[in-house]
Amino acid sequence: MLGGFEIVNRDKGPVRWVTAKAEELFIYLLLHDLEATKWTLMDNLWPNTNREKAEQNLYTTVFRLRQTFKEQGLDFKLEAIQKKYVLTLPEDTDWDLEKLLCALNCKNKESLKKALKLYRGELLAEKDYFWCYQKRQKIANSYQEIALNLAQIYFLEGRYREGLDVADKVLKHTLLGEEFMEWLEALQKLKLDLRLKKRVQKLLSNFIAEGSFSR
Repeated sequence: MLGGFEIVNRDKGPVRWVTAKAEELFIYLLLHDLEATKWTLMDNLWPNTNREKAEQNLYTTVFRLRQTFKEQGLDFKLEAIQKKYVLTLPEDTDWDLEKLLCALNCKNKESLKKALKLYRGELLAEKDYFWCYQKRQKIANSYQEIALNLAQIYFLEGRYREGLDVADKVLKHTLLGEEFMEWLEALQKLKLDLRLKKRVQKLLSNFIAEGSFSR
């Protein structure tokens, strides 16, 4: 989901969706705790459609999604339970976003490094779902937090080059947070070798010139 979206069936390869809307319905449920009321789905997937037509579209899309599961040999279930649509996934379902979020409260350096590698770009980068914008920013903020946690470990260990490498990686995808900038300002006051000082100064200069830090 990070940098793009693809479901891979271990036996048959990438999943082919019957319709784009069936794919969107699946993604919406995946990002909203695997369940939603039909009213919520209608409002978000068909926002400018009258209620009767939106309801008809939803029923058709639910059918298409179930059809995709069957045709692609996926052990997923979509059920209507107590006025909600509930998606059930196999226990061995593996997805990058879940792994990234699990690392938020982690202080282990190796785990943070692995989590950082998972972020290959914005959440659903190629999808233009209006309902996804806030969640996309939230995930970007989580990525920034993980990167900051890792960089802090390096800085406190005196491994400044590795910490600055983390900053460079983050800037390939998103902005650095204000806390990251404060760490760089603190590094600027230390007696670092000339190459490190230049890297710190370059990062700070870019932030000031482009306003490229997030609060």
